[in-house]
Amino acid sequence: MEVNQFQDTFENITPKYKPSEKINKIVLVSDAYVTNDIFKDCDFAVTDTIDFRSIVTTNKTTKFSSLSRDGKKEDELKKSNKYNFFKRGSVFYGENLDDITKHLKKPYLNKIGYNHFKIVEKKEA
Repeated sequence: MEVNQFQDTFENITPKYKPSEKINKIVLVSDAYVTNDIFKDCDFAVTDTIDFRSIVTTNKTTKFSSLSRDGKKEDELKKSNKYNFFKRGSVFYGENLDDITKHLKKPYLNKIGYNHFKIVEKKEA
């Protein structure tokens, strides 16, 4: 395998989205973890969701096949709570983009590949 340094930024390799005639929009270019409070700040949205869970343990273990389905055994692995992520390609529409982006700007999620978005402002009249 050969690895080469990539000179371009993430923002420059995302597709160019066509602006809307009447309203601003934000397009997710990665899956995003956002609470449903985002819907209070956007006029409407076109979204799809996916479920996300992880494996949780409080102790160091070598029994990785002992996933607890009932959550009663604290010394073994168990499933985390279920989270809903908005799928890449979801679109949020609204006039005030700052109100919408405040829900998406989470540096700790950006660092692991989530909550990346593209702002597409409406066409100037």
